[in-house]
Amino acid sequence: MSLEENPPVDNAYDVGKDEDMPQEEVQSSDNDSDEDTEYEEVDMTNNEMYQVLSMFLEDANGNNITESIQQVKTSVDALTSAMVAQTKVLFEIGRLIERKMRRQQTTTEAPQ
Repeated sequence: MSLEENPPVDNAYDVGKDEDMPQEEVQSSDNDSDEDTEYEEVDMTNNEMYQVLSMFLEDANGNNITESIQQVKTSVDALTSAMVAQTKVLFEIGRLIERKMRRQQTTTEAPQ
């Protein structure tokens, strides 16, 4: 299907609707009596849009981009915490060196 053959889309949710897929791929849950829990399962593995996007948005293990971003965020948070701790230690080392230098300076300037 070329881009010229695609009909205009009024709503982003219209892309990949049931008419684009064979009817056997659309399954509805009829065993639930409660209308709030009724859902529709759609097998997207044969959808061209899904196949293209999955190449960009999923890794080889099937992890999607949001899981990868969450892992990166967790790593950045851990690194930030480590850097804050290191900064506190370096600040304390700097204060100790400054205090040591002042003591040495006052002992060398003291009259004999």
